[in-house]
Amino acid sequence: DILSQMKGILDRYHYLWSELEEIDETCWVLEPEHPDRSHTFRRIVVAKFCSLELNLDVKFPRRPCEWRFMGSESTLAPLRKKMQERMTEWNDGISVRRNVEHILGISLASPKTSQRSDFACECGICYSYRLNVAKKKKSNGNEEESNSELKQCCLTPDIACENKKCGRPFHSKCLAEWLQSIPTVRRSFGTLFGSCPYCSTAIAVSSANAF
Repeated sequence: DILSQMKGILDRYHYLWSELEEIDETCWVLEPEHPDRSHTFRRIVVAKFCSLELNLDVKFPRRPCEWRFMGSESTLAPLRKKMQERMTEWNDGISVRRNVEHILGISLASPKTSQRSDFACECGICYSYRLNVAKKKKSNGNEEESNSELKQCCLTPDIACENKKCGRPFHSKCLAEWLQSIPTVRRSFGTLFGSCPYCSTAIAVSSANAF
Protein backbone atom coordinates (compact mmCIF):
# COMPACT_ATOMS: atom_id res chain seq x y z
CA ASP A 1 0.00 0.00 0.00
CA ILE A 2 2.83 2.40 0.83
CA LEU A 3 4.55 1.69 -2.48
CA SER A 4 1.27 2.13 -4.33
CA GLN A 5 0.67 5.48 -2.65
CA MET A 6 4.21 6.62 -3.42
CA LYS A 7 3.84 5.64 -7.07
CA GLY A 8 0.64 7.69 -7.25
CA ILE A 9 2.45 10.71 -5.86
CA LEU A 10 5.39 10.35 -8.23
CA ASP A 11 3.09 9.91 -11.23
CA ARG A 12 1.89 13.48 -10.68
CA TYR A 13 5.30 14.73 -11.75
CA HIS A 14 5.67 12.54 -14.83
CA TYR A 15 4.94 15.36 -17.30
CA LEU A 16 7.21 17.80 -15.48
CA TRP A 17 10.15 15.40 -15.56
CA SER A 18 9.49 14.58 -19.22
CA GLU A 19 9.73 18.26 -20.13
CA LEU A 20 12.94 18.71 -18.15
CA GLU A 21 14.48 15.57 -19.63
CA GLU A 22 13.80 16.83 -23.17
CA ILE A 23 15.56 20.10 -22.34
CA ASP A 24 18.50 18.21 -20.81
CA GLU A 25 18.85 15.99 -23.86
CA THR A 26 18.43 18.60 -26.60
CA CYS A 27 19.81 21.88 -25.17
CA TRP A 28 23.04 23.14 -23.65
CA VAL A 29 22.12 23.38 -19.96
CA LEU A 30 24.27 25.72 -17.87
CA GLU A 31 22.42 25.36 -14.59
CA PRO A 32 21.88 23.32 -12.56
CA GLU A 33 25.22 21.70 -13.32
CA HIS A 34 24.04 18.28 -12.14
CA PRO A 35 20.21 18.42 -12.20
CA ASP A 36 18.15 16.06 -10.10
CA ARG A 37 14.40 15.49 -9.73
CA SER A 38 14.03 18.40 -7.29
CA HIS A 39 15.23 21.03 -9.78
CA THR A 40 12.33 22.61 -11.67
CA PHE A 41 14.40 25.22 -13.54
CA ARG A 42 16.92 25.14 -16.37
CA ARG A 43 19.30 27.83 -17.61
CA ILE A 44 19.99 27.14 -21.28
CA VAL A 45 22.18 28.69 -23.97
CA VAL A 46 20.26 30.81 -26.50
CA ALA A 47 23.16 32.63 -28.20
CA LYS A 48 26.86 33.29 -27.77
CA PHE A 49 27.42 34.67 -24.25
CA CYS A 50 23.64 34.68 -23.65
CA SER A 51 21.31 32.35 -21.77
CA LEU A 52 17.68 31.91 -20.77
CA GLU A 53 16.48 30.65 -17.41
CA LEU A 54 13.16 28.76 -17.45
CA ASN A 55 11.28 27.88 -14.26
CA LEU A 56 8.56 25.36 -15.08
CA ASP A 57 5.18 25.18 -13.37
CA VAL A 58 5.22 21.97 -11.31
CA LYS A 59 1.52 21.22 -11.81
CA PHE A 60 1.20 22.44 -15.39
CA PRO A 61 4.70 22.17 -16.92
CA ARG A 62 3.62 22.95 -20.49
CA ARG A 63 1.97 26.23 -19.60
CA PRO A 64 3.86 29.54 -20.02
CA CYS A 65 6.56 29.56 -17.36
CA GLU A 66 8.70 32.11 -15.57
CA TRP A 67 11.66 33.18 -17.70
CA ARG A 68 14.69 35.44 -17.39
CA PHE A 69 17.40 36.33 -19.90
CA MET A 70 21.02 36.78 -18.87
CA GLY A 71 23.90 38.16 -20.89
CA SER A 72 24.74 41.09 -23.13
CA GLU A 73 21.78 43.46 -23.32
CA SER A 74 22.58 44.43 -26.90
CA THR A 75 22.12 40.78 -27.93
CA LEU A 76 19.23 39.96 -25.62
CA ALA A 77 17.05 43.02 -26.26
CA PRO A 78 15.51 41.71 -29.51
CA LEU A 79 15.00 38.24 -28.00
CA ARG A 80 13.33 39.69 -24.91
CA LYS A 81 11.07 41.81 -27.13
CA LYS A 82 10.01 38.74 -29.12
CA MET A 83 9.27 36.81 -25.94
CA GLN A 84 7.08 39.61 -24.62
CA GLU A 85 5.24 40.26 -27.87
CA ARG A 86 4.66 36.64 -28.93
CA MET A 87 3.88 35.00 -25.59
CA THR A 88 0.22 34.76 -26.68
CA GLU A 89 1.38 32.23 -29.30
CA TRP A 90 2.46 29.80 -26.58
CA ASN A 91 0.92 26.39 -27.33
CA ASP A 92 0.28 24.04 -24.39
CA GLY A 93 0.08 21.16 -26.86
CA ILE A 94 3.82 21.16 -27.60
CA SER A 95 6.88 21.02 -25.38
CA VAL A 96 8.47 23.96 -23.59
CA ARG A 97 11.57 23.70 -25.75
CA ARG A 98 9.58 23.83 -28.99
CA ASN A 99 7.57 26.79 -27.70
CA VAL A 100 10.74 28.71 -26.89
CA GLU A 101 12.17 28.03 -30.35
CA HIS A 102 8.91 29.07 -32.03
CA ILE A 103 8.47 32.28 -30.06
CA LEU A 104 12.10 33.38 -30.37
CA GLY A 105 12.38 32.23 -33.99
CA ILE A 106 15.62 30.34 -33.34
CA SER A 107 16.92 26.80 -33.04
CA LEU A 108 18.38 26.19 -29.61
CA ALA A 109 21.96 24.95 -29.52
CA SER A 110 22.17 21.19 -29.02
CA PRO A 111 24.98 19.00 -27.62
CA LYS A 112 24.49 16.84 -30.72
CA THR A 113 25.36 19.61 -33.16
CA SER A 114 27.69 21.96 -31.25
CA GLN A 115 30.33 22.23 -28.54
CA ARG A 116 29.84 24.14 -25.31
CA SER A 117 33.09 25.98 -26.05
CA ASP A 118 31.34 27.55 -29.06
CA PHE A 119 29.36 29.72 -26.66
CA ALA A 120 32.13 30.63 -24.18
CA CYS A 121 29.94 31.04 -21.13
CA GLU A 122 32.92 31.26 -18.78
CA CYS A 123 34.14 34.50 -17.21
CA GLY A 124 36.55 36.33 -19.52
CA ILE A 125 38.89 37.10 -16.63
CA CYS A 126 39.14 33.98 -14.45
CA TYR A 127 38.11 31.60 -17.31
CA SER A 128 35.78 29.71 -14.95
CA TYR A 129 32.00 29.47 -15.05
CA ARG A 130 31.51 29.08 -11.31
CA LEU A 131 33.28 31.25 -8.76
CA ASN A 132 33.26 30.23 -5.10
CA VAL A 133 33.32 33.26 -2.81
CA ALA A 134 33.31 33.44 0.98
CA LYS A 135 30.76 35.95 2.29
CA LYS A 136 29.95 37.04 5.80
CA LYS A 137 26.55 36.08 7.13
CA LYS A 138 24.43 38.94 8.37
CA SER A 139 25.02 39.64 12.03
CA ASN A 140 22.04 39.76 14.39
CA GLY A 141 23.08 43.05 15.95
CA ASN A 142 24.51 41.48 19.08
CA GLU A 143 27.64 40.24 17.38
CA GLU A 144 30.57 42.18 16.07
CA GLU A 145 30.81 42.17 12.27
CA SER A 146 34.29 40.68 12.57
CA ASN A 147 32.81 37.68 14.36
CA SER A 148 30.19 36.99 11.70
CA GLU A 149 30.44 33.49 10.26
CA LEU A 150 31.54 32.97 6.69
CA LYS A 151 29.46 31.14 4.10
CA GLN A 152 30.43 29.95 0.65
CA CYS A 153 28.55 31.41 -2.33
CA CYS A 154 28.81 30.12 -5.87
CA LEU A 155 28.62 32.90 -8.46
CA THR A 156 28.11 32.68 -12.22
CA PRO A 157 28.93 35.41 -14.79
CA ASP A 158 26.40 38.21 -14.29
CA ILE A 159 27.71 41.12 -16.36
CA ALA A 160 28.62 41.32 -20.06
CA CYS A 161 30.28 43.68 -22.52
CA GLU A 162 27.64 45.55 -24.52
CA ASN A 163 29.65 45.49 -27.75
CA LYS A 164 27.76 43.14 -30.09
CA LYS A 165 31.02 41.97 -31.66
CA CYS A 166 32.42 41.10 -28.22
CA GLY A 167 29.73 40.39 -25.60
CA ARG A 168 32.19 38.71 -23.21
CA PRO A 169 30.66 37.69 -19.85
CA PHE A 170 32.33 38.36 -16.50
CA HIS A 171 31.81 37.72 -12.82
CA SER A 172 31.16 41.11 -11.19
CA LYS A 173 33.75 40.16 -8.58
CA CYS A 174 36.43 39.47 -11.18
CA LEU A 175 35.65 42.57 -13.23
CA ALA A 176 35.69 44.85 -10.17
CA GLU A 177 39.01 43.45 -9.02
CA TRP A 178 40.52 43.78 -12.50
CA LEU A 179 39.33 47.39 -12.91
CA GLN A 180 40.60 48.34 -9.46
CA SER A 181 44.09 47.24 -10.50
CA ILE A 182 44.17 49.85 -13.31
CA PRO A 183 45.26 53.33 -12.13
CA THR A 184 43.36 55.16 -14.90
CA VAL A 185 39.95 53.69 -13.99
CA ARG A 186 37.45 56.34 -12.91
CA ARG A 187 35.59 55.92 -9.61
CA SER A 188 32.33 57.69 -8.87
CA PHE A 189 29.62 57.05 -6.28
CA GLY A 190 30.75 53.50 -5.61
CA THR A 191 31.00 52.58 -9.31
CA LEU A 192 34.10 51.72 -11.32
CA PHE A 193 34.13 52.99 -14.91
CA GLY A 194 36.62 51.36 -17.25
CA SER A 195 36.98 49.40 -20.48
CA CYS A 196 36.29 45.81 -21.50
CA PRO A 197 39.53 43.78 -21.29
CA TYR A 198 38.86 42.37 -24.78
CA CYS A 199 37.52 45.20 -26.94
CA SER A 200 37.98 48.39 -24.84
CA THR A 201 34.24 49.18 -24.91
CA ALA A 202 33.14 51.21 -21.88
CA ILE A 203 32.02 49.01 -18.99
CA ALA A 204 31.06 49.71 -15.37
CA VAL A 205 30.61 47.70 -12.20
CA SER A 206 29.94 48.43 -8.53
CA SER A 207 33.12 48.70 -6.48
CA ALA A 208 31.30 46.79 -3.73
CA ASN A 209 31.87 43.65 -5.77
CA ALA A 210 35.64 43.86 -5.34
CA PHE A 211 37.31 41.18 -3.20
